Amino acid sequence: MNTFHDYESFGNVDFSRHSAVILETYSGTEIIKWHGRITDQLVKMTEEAEKGRNFPYADKVREFLKTWRANEITGSINRETLEVLKAAADMLAVDSWNFRSYFHSLATQLKVLIGSEEQLPRDVDMNQNDPAAGMGGGGGPPISPSFGPEGKPGEGGPGEPGAPGGPEGTPPPGGEAGAPGGAPGPGAVPPGEEDQEEQKPPGEGEAIASA
Repeated sequence: MNTFHDYESFGNVDFSRHSAVILETYSGTEIIKWHGRITDQLVKMTEEAEKGRNFPYADKVREFLKTWRANEITGSINRETLEVLKAAADMLAVDSWNFRSYFHSLATQLKVLIGSEEQLPRDVDMNQNDPAAGMGGGGGPPISPSFGPEGKPGEGGPGEPGAPGGPEGTPPPGGEAGAPGGAPGPGAVPPGEEDQEEQKPPGEGEAIASA
């Protein structure tokens, strides 16, 4: 009932019917919304206590409402803020009045929220530091395209198959096996000198024979 016809009816308001809004999802946005809904409930409880002329109730809820608003829960969800709110709720949860169950439930929810902040951070991929996670599409960093053997097929480092001078190496163009960079090997005749030996000056061989 929201309408009363006399002050005696106001004094018979059943304040124990109030129950704290349950926080079901522990995400930043949902916690902020929950904080706002609890604020609305506290405001309504204060108004009803004043209408029922139950000023001790109104004063207690109003003081708690000041603490609740001064320690607003934001997206960062500071644990120190939660501790302050829980301590204030615990004091009213042990008091002998009709709002005892309400603040006991609120203190319990704040305790659970603190426990959730003590766990591992939310929305964080725990495989991000796993080097192998990038191979399976996980949260790890992808393997660099340069990872693995370098060079084209058949091209390896010194001493490897297919490398110049290696056990199964093939001579590079213009040179012999074992000659780096295509340089002529020991004892090889430089290009062009073969023709010079065959084309000797006229009479040079004859002069030597006559002598």
